[in-house]
Amino acid sequence: MIFDHISGLETYARGDARLTAVAEFLKAHPAQTLADGRYEMEKGAFVNVGDSPAREDGDFEAHRRYIDLQLVIKGSERMQWAHLSCMRSGGEYNERGDFQLFSGPCAEAAELKAYPGYFAVFYPQDAHKPSLHLDHAVSRKAVFKIPV
Repeated sequence: MIFDHISGLETYARGDARLTAVAEFLKAHPAQTLADGRYEMEKGAFVNVGDSPAREDGDFEAHRRYIDLQLVIKGSERMQWAHLSCMRSGGEYNERGDFQLFSGPCAEAAELKAYPGYFAVFYPQDAHKPSLHLDHAVSRKAVFKIPV
């Protein structure tokens, strides 16, 4: 898991070609200029841009085929993170949607507060709970889905 301001993305991209593709996409298409929708990228990656209504709670989720890079464009939200090793399965893996739900509690879970320009990268071992209410009822996000 990575949590940082978008100005730090280049640091991580130097060591990971998958994140380099995201950094290059954002240079060509600044997040604030993207209209709602899905944008295809190279090598099977894509990004979904749109509003994300805040929720009070929910299950953790994890993905097997994709890495999530979630970038807050407008508004704010809380995100929770925990390593899969401390989670209890809350459902079967959904192959089509590439997600599995998990429940806690997990004493090792961390909470992140994301404001415009902050991003989190969640790898397959990272259970995460995004879009939790912080200061805004809705946040605008770009969620990059990067093949593992």
